[in-house]
Amino acid sequence: MINLFWRLQKRLKGRILLDCVDSINFYLRLIYFLAGLKLKKLSINLRNIEDLYDIIDSFQYKLFKKSRYTVTVMMHQKKEELIEFIELIKKSKPKFILEIGTSEGGTLFFFTKFANPKAKIITIDLPIIRSYASYSPAKIPFFKLYRLKKQKIHFLRKDSHQTSTIKNVKKILKNSKLDVLFIDGDHTYEGVKQDFENFSPFVRRNGIIAFHDIVEHLPESNCKVSQFWNDIKDNYEYKELITRNNENWAGIGIITKDK
Repeated sequence: MINLFWRLQKRLKGRILLDCVDSINFYLRLIYFLAGLKLKKLSINLRNIEDLYDIIDSFQYKLFKKSRYTVTVMMHQKKEELIEFIELIKKSKPKFILEIGTSEGGTLFFFTKFANPKAKIITIDLPIIRSYASYSPAKIPFFKLYRLKKQKIHFLRKDSHQTSTIKNVKKILKNSKLDVLFIDGDHTYEGVKQDFENFSPFVRRNGIIAFHDIVEHLPESNCKVSQFWNDIKDNYEYKELITRNNENWAGIGIITKDK
């Protein structure tokens, strides 16, 4: 009888815990959805990239004035570099975009605003949330409100190095090819190399492959994108977007796929 009591209590605690998690998840989704509506309202008529950047960079939303929970969109690119990058890709109005490393969703926002009105955008990020990596699944309603009416965003919360992730991308694209591949995920040498080798075959001829953080970083950061970038860039027509090179971070490298 005593054992039965303890088993029942354990199960009830588990159920209560699950109910709490479900309640918190619903609350967060509601906050993100309302935040998305506010951001959409602020940005809907803006077409200037710099104005949009300023909106994103300063954006804050709270459900209540005294709430400690604030929705923001942190930008992990330098303003001048990102603006030049978006100016470059908006000329072709890309229909198919793949972003590896979505994080806070800053770059994703700009892709939706300057891609084709019927674009298909795929984002890949880890399912495990850690500092400056991945995002809560509760934030997906917020990201969905970025898109234009006929655009489609596919969220793959998976490891970009897994074979199943490559298969997912292939299934989404069907017989189409990517116009833009933006690599901003695993920053180790082997990590960025694997992302390039896994997904560059999906890019069309004359399509764009871009890498973030090509500036040489401090050794303790373990960011080796610059090494991989320097190993491959001379094999392609390339462009480097680098401002204030002495700051040991950022920089966007762009190559044009010629085959």
